[in-house]
Amino acid sequence: MTPSRFDRFLPLAGVLAGLTFTAFNLLTLGAPETNDAHATTVWGAAHETRVQIGAFMLAYTAVLLAFFAAGVRKAVRSGEPGESTYSSVVFAGGLMTAVTAGSWATLLLAQLNAVKDGDRAAIQTLAHLTSLAWLPWLIGSVVLFISVGLGGMRTASLPRWLAIATLVLGIVGATGVGGYVVYIAMPFWLIVTGVVLHGRLGADERDQVDAPAPARV
Repeated sequence: MTPSRFDRFLPLAGVLAGLTFTAFNLLTLGAPETNDAHATTVWGAAHETRVQIGAFMLAYTAVLLAFFAAGVRKAVRSGEPGESTYSSVVFAGGLMTAVTAGSWATLLLAQLNAVKDGDRAAIQTLAHLTSLAWLPWLIGSVVLFISVGLGGMRTASLPRWLAIATLVLGIVGATGVGGYVVYIAMPFWLIVTGVVLHGRLGADERDQVDAPAPARV
């Protein structure tokens, strides 16, 4: 079956998610890694526009991740002979990551509103919550990476080198101390995996076009 435009968009959603996630990190670069309300207030007030745009970039990342999760699930599912085991966990991990990214963006915007209102108690509380937003994000990322890595190798839906690299990232993230590595690698992985899956869609479409018509009896 020839891929539809929507099918072609799903892998590209990963590329776009990688770009918006990179934009978020650049815009929030230098934010205080502390729960101190004063430091958060000073930095937030001085970089209000940057924080607001960065939070929306993260929200767009969440939207794009949900579409990309469907695309990766479809790719892995196409190679599963029976029940959709790997692909189901892939989709679950992708959705978990998307939801936590959206929640993270919400916390950032709420914290910015508290800074504008000068609500010190709210700033302190939200600073604590925001500083721990990485944990549910990491959990979803680990589920996504391990299932994509194992599923990609088992079904050959990804090149072996990419599937192994993805599995290694998932294992590193599962140690907890390797969460920072997974965080840094995420945008690159999204872009590379999106390009690879989009390329495979194009190759499959060309193979269908070039396939000889069945002989008439």
